[in-house]
Amino acid sequence: MYNDKEKTVKKKKNTKKGRRFFFIPLKDSERVLSATEKKYFKILNSELIINFILIIIGILLCFASFNSNIYLGILFIVYGLIKIWAFTLRNDITIFNISIIYGIISIILGIIMMFVNVNIMLGIWFILIVIENLELAFRLKKVEEKSWNFVLMSSVLTLFIGILLMINPFNNLSNYQVIGIFLTLYGVLCSTKIIMLKNRSYNFI
Repeated sequence: MYNDKEKTVKKKKNTKKGRRFFFIPLKDSERVLSATEKKYFKILNSELIINFILIIIGILLCFASFNSNIYLGILFIVYGLIKIWAFTLRNDITIFNISIIYGIISIILGIIMMFVNVNIMLGIWFILIVIENLELAFRLKKVEEKSWNFVLMSSVLTLFIGILLMINPFNNLSNYQVIGIFLTLYGVLCSTKIIMLKNRSYNFI
């Protein structure tokens, strides 16, 4: 992946920056990016955009009622396409080895979401994300990357969000407000995880 010069610089910078607090971004001048890392960042940046859009939709739903099925369905289809794209890079980045499965399921859920109860489909999608995060946490732990703890914790919180969304115990809130709150929480949680994985990529790519 790296030539000898890049390996030397990488080792030196890993010693200094490798365990840096996850949400402090590294400057471009502090990184030596391989072609694999550039592909990896493109995928994570695409997922980050999806999550920012989810946050925006969630915030809007907290204050205004509108049919979000179509918008969310399209987002999940796009998310699925990103996962399938990531699968095409699996020879370079092993954490995407089975992302095609998540991609296909996400596309199917996105299509169905346009026509059925959005709460149930969102809950199922959150559970799908939980499975994906658990697999990622296992892979990170296997390579002794300490951030696996945060990924595992985000999986538990996402599962909790998904279950609450499906049973919807909040009688004093409208269905749209409940969806908005949970979309916002999930978007923030997942965006944090993605930013952390970007800034710690030196430790496991």
